Amino acid sequence: MRNWAQASDYWGIALDPKSGPNVGNPSGGCTTCRGMVTLDNSNGTFTLNEDYYVWAQFAKFVQPGAIRISSPNLESSDLPNIAFRNPDGSIALIVLNDNASSPKAFQVAWNRRGSATRCQPARS
Repeated sequence: MRNWAQASDYWGIALDPKSGPNVGNPSGGCTTCRGMVTLDNSNGTFTLNEDYYVWAQFAKFVQPGAIRISSPNLESSDLPNIAFRNPDGSIALIVLNDNASSPKAFQVAWNRRGSATRCQPARS
């Protein structure tokens, strides 16, 4: 979304890794692909994967019609992020700390009117 995309979708919503023509590789060739939901048809259960929760955050806070606004690319500091201005004027900032063990502190500043220091827990 940082590169001028106007929409995004998630191709593999649900996968059953234990059945079908690609047993052990349900995505048909992609060894790192996964669904938002993993189905287990043998016992009728499912697991919500981390991608489900990531997309849920976008759906909860980024409104239809939102536009991406500037935010620093903090990929090198393990804090990738993206910001949006919603049609109602609110701002949504999505920050990822994919470090498995360490929380990361960062500062958010807006319009030179204020700032706040936040601490993003590990794996959040």
